[in-house]
Amino acid sequence: LFTYGARRDLHINVWSDSDWAGCKTTRRSTSGLVMCLGNSVVKLQASTQRARALSSMEAEFYAMVDGITRAKSILAMLMDFQTFVDGCRHYNLKKGLI
Repeated sequence: LFTYGARRDLHINVWSDSDWAGCKTTRRSTSGLVMCLGNSVVKLQASTQRARALSSMEAEFYAMVDGITRAKSILAMLMDFQTFVDGCRHYNLKKGLI
């Protein structure tokens, strides 16, 4: 059985960012995220967004939703392993803590 340890300050941090209409051919935006459990990086990802964002704020919103959705899946997996965390924090590289 995998155990991470009995730490009270264990939480998930997610940083996300987007590049609005970065692809010159399709005009689709790119999302990127870094997810950490405590001080350890557990996920790095960059992907093209499915929807075509009409503004940079919309592209940032899609990146934020993707980051939070992925954090919730990691949180559910940790609960299956009976590893409980204090919570999840999302940061947008342009806006700070959300």
